Amino acid sequence: MSFSFKPPQEELKAATPAPGGVPGATPAPAKAYVPPIARANAYDSRQEGEGMGLIRTLLIIILAIMVISTGVLFGWSSLLKSQISTKKDKLSIYEKKLDKLPLQDMRVLSSRLKVITQLVKEHPSVNSAFKILEESVENQVIYKRFDLHFSEAQKGYELALGAIAPDYRSVIEQMDTFKRKPYITYLPTVKIEGLRPDDTGKITFSLKMPIAILGVLPEGLVLKDVPETSQAPVQAVATSTTPAPSSKIIP
Repeated sequence: MSFSFKPPQEELKAATPAPGGVPGATPAPAKAYVPPIARANAYDSRQEGEGMGLIRTLLIIILAIMVISTGVLFGWSSLLKSQISTKKDKLSIYEKKLDKLPLQDMRVLSSRLKVITQLVKEHPSVNSAFKILEESVENQVIYKRFDLHFSEAQKGYELALGAIAPDYRSVIEQMDTFKRKPYITYLPTVKIEGLRPDDTGKITFSLKMPIAILGVLPEGLVLKDVPETSQAPVQAVATSTTPAPSSKIIP
């Protein structure tokens, strides 16, 4: 059995010793030389790659936060719109209920209640006028007519009296009493009219005076729903046996 072997040409060249060399010795492999500048460039490139990766990560995180915030804001705005719509529906229901209430009747009732309250406040007015006359009347003077009414011209109450005295001296004394304190505070001006004697020899006269008492009606108060009725003057007779003035008239 024949056998043949033919080594490659490269192996033959490697095994063949160089002229003048040592047979059977293998030459040492050559080392690649890398310059220092190339190594520095490679290190810088690696650092730049790491920095870009960090920036890219931060950008991704920021983008994710923005997306999440946008979603939260969108959901919150939708919730607010829903709540506003619900409130509007409730308000519309309440407005419909208010339209059914008798608002005009309530306004009329409120106006009448104010008038009643004002009338209650004015209740002590006549009593105060009687108290002033009781304290200021002289012994010999008799009041036979009493009329207390509100004067639109003076924006206050006015008192009209019909009186009778035994003589002119009593009339003068009565007028002097009105000029003393504290009566002049409540009766600032007293006007006498119709001074004359009657068939019996007594002196009859009339007095008109503004009287400062509580319960003056406010300006602009008009009762349009209530018809006006005229009332006859109140007739009253007042006498006193205590001519001395007193300071306790009106609280």
